[in-house]
Amino acid sequence: MDCKCGRPAIDGKLTCGLAQCGSSTGNTQTLSEMEDAVRRARANLPSVGEARGRASRADARGLAMSAEPLSPPSENAAVVPAPAPVEPPSLVSYEQFSAVDLRVGQVLTCERVPKKDRLLRLAVDVGETEPRTIVAGLGQTFAPEQLVARYVVVVANLAPREFGHGLVSHGMLLATGPSDKLVLATVIDGKPGDKLK
Repeated sequence: MDCKCGRPAIDGKLTCGLAQCGSSTGNTQTLSEMEDAVRRARANLPSVGEARGRASRADARGLAMSAEPLSPPSENAAVVPAPAPVEPPSLVSYEQFSAVDLRVGQVLTCERVPKKDRLLRLAVDVGETEPRTIVAGLGQTFAPEQLVARYVVVVANLAPREFGHGLVSHGMLLATGPSDKLVLATVIDGKPGDKLK
């Protein structure tokens, strides 16, 4: 039997000097010792059936498989799902965008919606004769009193949305971020009803 590097064994021992053979440290092995080590390593590998079972369980959890043998996870190991592929945003024409009526609005009143932790009901002046009722999912980030008197960006021509029990929203406030750390789009200079361009 020859070594991985192609050098022949001398007196049944691999002495090529490569680190993977162990001879670089002076630890040479006979062929039978090396064959025994291979048999022991193979005995510790999972069978094809076990590997397939593990792979199907991992696929069911949405995990990516690696070529390395599977070992039990440590107590502190976290299972991280593969990230979802990001699709590019679809494009809108200038005409489509200009159809969206973005206006400056001033929050006049704000209160929590009963039995709905994340919803707030706001009365917003958008330059019309009456303030608009807007229901927004801002309750995990803002207390109602934090929003009163703020100048916000409102989608004014959005179709009304019913939330049940007579609760209807007549617009949308623009914000970004996760539900518990939202950043509200606000306006510094402007008056209620001003259109954003």
